[in-house]
Amino acid sequence: MTALDSSPGAVAVCRARGIRDVRLADLTALHGDQRWETVLLLCGNLGLAGDWEPTRRLLEQLGAMTVPGGLLIGDSVDPDDPDDLEYQERNSREGFHRGRVRLRLRYRDLVSPWWDLLNIPPAEMESLVDGTGWTLEEHLKEGEDHLVVLRRQT
Repeated sequence: MTALDSSPGAVAVCRARGIRDVRLADLTALHGDQRWETVLLLCGNLGLAGDWEPTRRLLEQLGAMTVPGGLLIGDSVDPDDPDDLEYQERNSREGFHRGRVRLRLRYRDLVSPWWDLLNIPPAEMESLVDGTGWTLEEHLKEGEDHLVVLRRQT
């Protein structure tokens, strides 16, 4: 197993909990030195590249680092909340996908830098994946959360 995170603190926690191969790196800038059988992108990290086209490029990049027939398991949140309609419309006006959000984390006196995340509408998952070298094998939906299992094409 290889754990990867762009946060030095997260990397330190992984090492402290016994993960031997932990890398401090940005997934969107990663160049593979190995080929994986499974890629796991949970907690919304399927949209870690921040917008529609960068997410499609990330899927292509991860495919090049995954063995034929390998899996990518990821999840996202449906952005289509009526309370967020103004935010979604502003994204569209500014040229972003409506599901793009700008986030940062706070924990006590620690604050992360801002980053973009793409919340992918379930109805658009197939078009996101299409042409990236992956096949949508399973799509599970529960409320606003949804999980996908993608299979690397051979």
